[in-house]
Amino acid sequence: MAKEGNLQADPLFLGLTRPAQIAGVHYLLFLVNFMGNILLFINHVFENRMLAVVVGFGSVHIIFYLICLKEPRMIELFLKRYGKCMKCRNRFFHKGTNSYDLT
Repeated sequence: MAKEGNLQADPLFLGLTRPAQIAGVHYLLFLVNFMGNILLFINHVFENRMLAVVVGFGSVHIIFYLICLKEPRMIELFLKRYGKCMKCRNRFFHKGTNSYDLT
């Protein structure tokens, strides 16, 4: 019989079930962060571009890291939910109801 409160996780199981990560962040979030900072670097003329890129990349990466710390698959769950749910594109116009419900 298992003792209560002593749940052990096998490191091999954890490594095989977690998504691919770069520096503790889901690879999709890392690519979004990287591309956003590259666009910031190319489009904006700063006196010190590298400082803006490093600060921007670091701050956004910390936010994404904190999101992925609790649930590594948060971005996948988010994309699944909003890919399948809320298909009504005019829900804000009709205040969350269908157009045929209004009288």
